[in-house]
Amino acid sequence: MTHAQHNSIQQDRILRAKQVCEMLSIGRTNLYEQVKSGTFPVPVQLGERAVGWRLSDINAWIAALPSART
Repeated sequence: MTHAQHNSIQQDRILRAKQVCEMLSIGRTNLYEQVKSGTFPVPVQLGERAVGWRLSDINAWIAALPSART
């Protein structure tokens, strides 16, 4: 596996709510409120009662946030 392939796989990795909350330092309620309001990416359905977020979607969301310097 090449380095580029490895990076691509890592970006397509699915994170569960706990991991997303830890990554962003937010609470679970805040996470789901942002999803509901349309300000955060919609999770993908993993099973009947399980959802997760693509790491690439979260990274794109972070990149689109207004910079604190502006």
